[in-house]
Amino acid sequence: MKNNAQKVHGYSYLKLFMIFVVLLTVGFMTYRAVDLYRQRSFLTDSYITLYTNGEDNFLVSYHSPKSYTVAQLYNTPNLSPSRSSLLQLSLTLGVPIDAVVIDPELKSPRQIFSLLSTVKMLFFPHSFSLRNMNAFDSFKLFLLARGASDGQRNDTSLDYSSISEEQLADLFRDEEIFNNAVSVEIMNGTEIGGLGGEFSSVLTSRGYNVVAVTNSQTTENNSYMIVRSRKESQAAKSLSHILRVDKNSDVGEVADITIVLGRDVAR
Repeated sequence: MKNNAQKVHGYSYLKLFMIFVVLLTVGFMTYRAVDLYRQRSFLTDSYITLYTNGEDNFLVSYHSPKSYTVAQLYNTPNLSPSRSSLLQLSLTLGVPIDAVVIDPELKSPRQIFSLLSTVKMLFFPHSFSLRNMNAFDSFKLFLLARGASDGQRNDTSLDYSSISEEQLADLFRDEEIFNNAVSVEIMNGTEIGGLGGEFSSVLTSRGYNVVAVTNSQTTENNSYMIVRSRKESQAAKSLSHILRVDKNSDVGEVADITIVLGRDVAR
C-alpha cells in the first residue's frame, strides 16, 4: 500500500510538472507572438521584398487585392543586399524595396511561400537575415500568398541588362497607390546630379504620383520625407518603410509628400 501511495504521489508530481511545462511554453509563445506583433514593419497589404541566397535574387511584389508577382533577377548591377540601404537597393533595382530576406538555403521561389520556411522563420530566426521585417511580417506575407489563387500569381524573370521603366511599371505598379493620387515632390539634397530624376522613376514604377523634382538649397546628410496629407494614405505608409518621417521640417510646399534625398543614398 505504501508503495502504491508513493507511485500515486509520483504521478501527481509528474502531472504538475507537465502542466507547468505546457503553461510555460504557451506563455513564452504568447509573449513572443505579442512582441513580434509590436515590432512588425508591414502595416499595409502592399510590399516589394527582395529574397536572396547570396547568388540568386528574387523580387516578390504583393499587390492589392490578393495578387502578387515573383520575378527572378538576372544581371543585377552591384547588388549588396546585406550592406546596401533599402534606398540604395531601390535605386539599383528601379522599384521601392520594403524589406530584404537573406536565406542561404533558398533554391527556388516556391520555398518562399512554403509552410516549412515560414515555421523555420518563426521559431529559428537565426537561420535567416531579415532587414526591415520580422517573423510576424513573414507570416503575414505567407498568408497573403496563400490567400491568392493561382491565377493571381505572376511568375516572370527580369534581365537588368535590358530592363525598361515600362516593364517595371507593368509588373510592379500597385493600383491602390496609383488611384490614391497622393502627390509626391522629390528634392535632391546631394551633389549627385540626376539623383532626383532617378528616384522619381523608382516611385513612378510603383504607381506614385510624382509632381515635381527639384534640387534642395542645402546639402542633407540623411534622407527623409515630410507628410502633409491629413489622411492615412497607402503611399505614405509604404514610403515610410524606406524613409524616416520628419514632422518638424518645413521644406517643400507643392505636394502632399516631400522626399529629401541625402548623402546616405551614396554610402
